[in-house]
Amino acid sequence: MIRSSVYRLYPGTLRRAQLLSGIAGANRYVWNWAVGQNRDAMKAYKEGKGEKPSPTFFTLGPEFTRLRNSEGHEWLKELPCAEVRYVLKRYADAMREARKSQRGFPRFKYKEDGDSFTIPQNVRIAGRKLYVTKVGWVPISRRGGDPWAHGEAKQAVVVRHPNGKWYVSVVWEVPDVELEDNGQAVGLDMGKWNVATTEPERIFMPSVSRLETRLKRHQRKMHRRKRLSLLDDIGEPRQTRQGKVIMVNSHRREKERRIVAKLSRRIAHIRDNWRHHLSHDLAERFGTVCVEDLKIKNMMKSAKGTVEKPGNNVKAKSSLNRGIAESGWGRLRWMLDYKARRIEKVNPAYTSQRCHQCGHVVAENRRGARFKCVSCGYAGNADINAAFNILALGTGAAGQGGAFASVRAGPSGAVLSSDPDDLSMDIQGLLADCCV
Repeated sequence: MIRSSVYRLYPGTLRRAQLLSGIAGANRYVWNWAVGQNRDAMKAYKEGKGEKPSPTFFTLGPEFTRLRNSEGHEWLKELPCAEVRYVLKRYADAMREARKSQRGFPRFKYKEDGDSFTIPQNVRIAGRKLYVTKVGWVPISRRGGDPWAHGEAKQAVVVRHPNGKWYVSVVWEVPDVELEDNGQAVGLDMGKWNVATTEPERIFMPSVSRLETRLKRHQRKMHRRKRLSLLDDIGEPRQTRQGKVIMVNSHRREKERRIVAKLSRRIAHIRDNWRHHLSHDLAERFGTVCVEDLKIKNMMKSAKGTVEKPGNNVKAKSSLNRGIAESGWGRLRWMLDYKARRIEKVNPAYTSQRCHQCGHVVAENRRGARFKCVSCGYAGNADINAAFNILALGTGAAGQGGAFASVRAGPSGAVLSSDPDDLSMDIQGLLADCCV
């Protein structure tokens, strides 16, 4: 079983910080070298002067060795070979995904894109220190301790965030642990900035409106600050290979950029912390968690349209997309996948329009945030009603009124599945609301 944990990394001295930045800079240099080599080879191939390039980690390895031993690149020998060479593995993977149309082709990286590098193997952690080749033992810390210290560290990724702080994400291999089944199930309906469950309850994401207001103000200030052209040794503007002038931030713009990065990360931490606590609480209380199998990428497509065919309700759709992105539906579902004992993903069709008491499905049942069945008269919160429908689908319910298929009453009114492969469920409240 693979798990990961993130630590704060403290260089401690200026020399260590410079060495870490040097390794990250070498990774960026080798990545850009690989991008340039591939583009030149592809250009020659299109002109009929060579073969079509097919970069892989194994073909790029010997070329990296020649680059490292070539004149003018002696500085690469002063840095750890494995950590710098591994960036070619990431480049080869990016090229393979690009050829499969899963993402765009790799582009040149700039210093402003951030610093990072990977320790691919032989990760050494002793106490609260991480060993980095050519740098030495670097102190690390993690609030709450390390839950995977009993495992084996397989890989580590060192990153410097835009706020200037260093972090390291360590990948651990730990023994598989079979989670106990407590015989309970819950249905989840994900909304904008909240999650509804069949408890019934609605759990809201913490408000970060004050931080967002500050973030927007500093973003406006940052965009008002100027960017300057990077000058060479003789005072002329430096240009890329395509003839584009290289621009860098002024001191005032860089100051605002750091503030923006700090506020953005603080907001992200608050929201991610909420998702971690929510997923942990649900995984602890319930053996089965039922969620909708949402196609989030398709749901977040823009409604702007084109000049010839402009979209409808563009502002409302933009607000919905922003709410989905901020709520992090996909990340919450990913957390539940590895924390909960069992995840049931159900078809989301009509879960918000179906009455969980009588099973009547019609669009008029849903009235904004309220739900009122036009058939039986049931009224309540629309998200909680949808959560009950999700639970019914996830636990094998079928037929009108949400009647459970192949279930029998267990002790104390609990419902147990007649199929031995299914889990038992304590859903007394749901059965009380269902009409057979």
